[in-house]
Amino acid sequence: VYEIGAKFVLKLESDLPFAKGLFDYQSVVSATLLQKGAKVAKILDHGVVGGRGYLLMEKLRGSILSHYWLTEKDLAKKEYFIAQLVEQLKIYHSLHFDHYAIQLRRDSNQKNWKDAFESELHLSSINKETLIPKYRKDFELLEQYFSDHRSLLDEQDTAVFVHNDAHFENILYEGNMITGMIDFDWSSYAPKDYELRKWVDFAQNQPT
Repeated sequence: VYEIGAKFVLKLESDLPFAKGLFDYQSVVSATLLQKGAKVAKILDHGVVGGRGYLLMEKLRGSILSHYWLTEKDLAKKEYFIAQLVEQLKIYHSLHFDHYAIQLRRDSNQKNWKDAFESELHLSSINKETLIPKYRKDFELLEQYFSDHRSLLDEQDTAVFVHNDAHFENILYEGNMITGMIDFDWSSYAPKDYELRKWVDFAQNQPT
């Protein structure tokens, strides 16, 4: 990601295989969310140069929210930020879809959330015998947990647009106001509560 002066940002696709196609849908996503009043960067240009995708965007004002969150203790202001974030996510989640997709760059026509989730989960491809005992035990615990709870994913007609990476390093603020959310590379069509996993992960990994 490169800043161009004070007004623009240029984002280039990584050379790594998993990154190919991450930008393909983002101009449409940005335009749709802006029309609905979301605070996101306007994409000015996009395409492929030298085999790599790029996005040219307006630069959003503000600082990264995680810097404030980890150093300040004003709970009332933090609650105000959360309330604003909820309003932004309500805009995202107002976009409904007739299928689920863990990653939008991949073709998907899954009508059930469990099927879409399992299509991205490749536990069987991991050879447990190559893991050291501690990691093998952890992996088997995860396997068992998923087996015991996979039925909870069995739902239909709940797919909405989910940012899917809404941790506080992707949220900008200025003063008391959220100025925008960035990084839509991992957006999904999923149940809206799928969004919460990043917030829970962020909260659990804060230094004490």
